[in-house]
Amino acid sequence: MKIGISSASLYPLETEKALEFLGESGVTTTEIFFNSPCELEEEFVKELDRIRRHYGIDVVSLHPTGSVGEPYFLFSGYQRRYRDTFEFYKKYYRAAEILGARYIVLHGDSLAGHIPIEEYCERLMEMDDAAKQFGVSICHENVNRYRAATPENVREMRRLTDDRLKFTFDIKQTVRDGCGVDAMYEAMRGNIVNVHISDHNELSDCMLPLDGDFRFKPFFERLEADGYDGACLIEVYRYAYANEAHLLESYKNVNKIHK
Repeated sequence: MKIGISSASLYPLETEKALEFLGESGVTTTEIFFNSPCELEEEFVKELDRIRRHYGIDVVSLHPTGSVGEPYFLFSGYQRRYRDTFEFYKKYYRAAEILGARYIVLHGDSLAGHIPIEEYCERLMEMDDAAKQFGVSICHENVNRYRAATPENVREMRRLTDDRLKFTFDIKQTVRDGCGVDAMYEAMRGNIVNVHISDHNELSDCMLPLDGDFRFKPFFERLEADGYDGACLIEVYRYAYANEAHLLESYKNVNKIHK
């Protein structure tokens, strides 16, 4: 299991500058959060690939810039828009292929989505089949106010996809949706392929790891006991830390706990 930092933690720093900063800082595991459609152009992706190769960075996953619009573009009742967006997402799969990433992180449909969950899962698996042609997989994040925000929905999605659906487990999102870390972890258990870590306390639901009350060592031990050998990526909002040195200190201290 490896510890890393998502490029999203440096937003609004431009994507390529965020990757360069991580490399210069000795961070060798990341998820790249794309922030604009132009960043999917192959020339730009190849520049990201040059940076990650230069620093020996393992890009575990990619996060689409349009996640907030996925309920409208991918999971509405308007089939033509779904088909167009389905084709557009192949650019992310191609980018992942170039960068050596294994997963594309989806927020998915909103919790109040209108298409039946059976149709929703069919679309997810159609997207996963398309992604696999590029050597990558779809993984669904447990984002607050989205369909995977409840353990009940996660279990039903696993059932309807014959347990093919994989997940990104995000700690802060379990705090925001109120279900709690344990309940969501158990619902996803065995199909977690990507983990976003952060900390929290009574005053804030998004803090750098080890700045709050969450007990990381037992959490890491639980993951490893369940056979998890992927990445745990620090993903926080920019307001969660005072400066880049604070972010890197958290990264180093989490690595000490993990080891």
